[in-house]
Amino acid sequence: MEEGLLVVFDYEEKYTERLTDYLNRRTNFGMEVRGFTRQDALTDFCNEHKTELLLTVDDTVADGVRPGQISHIILLSEGQWVKDSCAYPVIYKFQSIEQVMKEVLAYVSEQSEEMNYPGLAPKENTTQIYVVFAPEGGRVRTVYGIALAGSLAEHHETLYLNFDAFPGALWQKDGTAGLSEMIYYLKQQRGNLMAKLLSMVNHSGNLEYLAPVSHFRDLEEMGEEEYRFLFHTLREHSEYEAIVVEIGYFNGAALSALDLADKICIPIATAEDEENHALDAFKRMLVSEKKDYLLRRMEVITSAAGSAGAG
Repeated sequence: MEEGLLVVFDYEEKYTERLTDYLNRRTNFGMEVRGFTRQDALTDFCNEHKTELLLTVDDTVADGVRPGQISHIILLSEGQWVKDSCAYPVIYKFQSIEQVMKEVLAYVSEQSEEMNYPGLAPKENTTQIYVVFAPEGGRVRTVYGIALAGSLAEHHETLYLNFDAFPGALWQKDGTAGLSEMIYYLKQQRGNLMAKLLSMVNHSGNLEYLAPVSHFRDLEEMGEEEYRFLFHTLREHSEYEAIVVEIGYFNGAALSALDLADKICIPIATAEDEENHALDAFKRMLVSEKKDYLLRRMEVITSAAGSAGAG
């Protein structure tokens, strides 16, 4: 599908350049971005090129464009428009460029069935998915998972997802959309998952992550098809080179996540020469489920508090 066009219009040249450059660098939402500061130039361009989305500080700037040439308009408000009383969606201009992008992506994800939105074209499958699971439970899993994700993020575009029923305060952000909203979106099997996911991403240094579920029952909605759809989308339509998925809520669907992983990391608190009944039981379960081939993808880490590598 031909790449969709997103056009930015602002009378301030520096702001237009900053927003346009940022959006073009984040190519994983799959739209070509052009910027304009003069109305006549914008009118000429849009009359020649079908535009899917116009971000503009002026709600009259499109008046000279032929009907049907601009499919969607979002207003960049400097405080003069209120969302509830405006004919178009409104994004507040004077916030971080990253937040503006998140709100644009949130809009795109809700309009994907109406928009000519191709998303990021399929790419060569180079994304590595690491699933971290600890049969004996406890803090050891999260300590290692975060260490692994942080280590990978030093050299690779990395996303960390924590599927834990009670993840603690480390990644919690009150009122922040995250895995609960993504699971709802996955259940709908909407085609524009990456736009929705990127609209909710948070940052910790180089590492990107989603806030964990807001209620443990949301994890009950994460079935095998949802894991398959999520992992396929991340492999084929994202720029992430590494995905670290921490499984803290184990069921049949979580077993399918292990099946879809490139590497299964099992951190344990016991020393290498000590007996670990939980790990032994986990291995027996894989054999009984006829998934003993997963043992070859498994790495047991006995020092979870130490450095984590991507070996």
